[in-house]
Amino acid sequence: MSIKKNYGFNLLNSLLNIVFPIVTFPYAARILSPEGIGEAQFIFSLAQYFAILAAFGIPIYGVKAIAEVKHNKELLSKVTTELLVILSMLVAVVLGVYSLVIINIPDLNANWPAHAIAGSIIFLTVFNVDWFFSGTEQFKILALRSALVKGLSLIILFTFVKTQQDTLEYLFFLVFLYIGNYLLNFLFLFRSIKISFAKIEVSRHFKPLLPIFAMIVATTIYTTLDTVMLGFLNDEKEVGFYTSAVKLAKVSIPVLT
Repeated sequence: MSIKKNYGFNLLNSLLNIVFPIVTFPYAARILSPEGIGEAQFIFSLAQYFAILAAFGIPIYGVKAIAEVKHNKELLSKVTTELLVILSMLVAVVLGVYSLVIINIPDLNANWPAHAIAGSIIFLTVFNVDWFFSGTEQFKILALRSALVKGLSLIILFTFVKTQQDTLEYLFFLVFLYIGNYLLNFLFLFRSIKISFAKIEVSRHFKPLLPIFAMIVATTIYTTLDTVMLGFLNDEKEVGFYTSAVKLAKVSIPVLT
């Protein structure tokens, strides 16, 4: 695919990411009130933080690693398999830690069904292969998949989130944005590669991954961990007000980028 077409699809994906929260968040905030939004965002942000740790920097590193071998199908399959093996191991460990945290902290354990729903994004991190499609420059798949999932998510939001008590439904809406994207990506992945565990070299990726992971952990302090910290330090209403302000500010970032 030409650079012009790739740019067009990438631009479409970026525009969808800008418009989508502008359409959905005001509706959800009006229905759920600051308390409902705050509760859902705290639970989701906690799971999201663990999911970021499980990804271990592969969403960034994977783009470069895949781009280097995209013209060699055998090497492409090998590198993809190696990164998926790393993701699988890390997801298993982080999911175990997340479960222990939920079980052992009474305030979290009291609402374990909601944390279980949100925790599914940790498990599904292994299916997050956006890095593969970015590295192989298949931006059409990313853009069309994103449009489809966002359309279905709108149906979920407007159909099931109708009262102030629909916090779990709103939480599922947030999680579905990840589930839909990840599962569709994984289905398309097998059209491009063949998973093979023969002669894989998993350890060679850890050294370049470590500095990227360290950078990501540092940035999550003000992108994800802030909401989690506020949830532990204050109440759901404060989290709701804070989330609204942060989302408004973040809408402008993709435009500037």
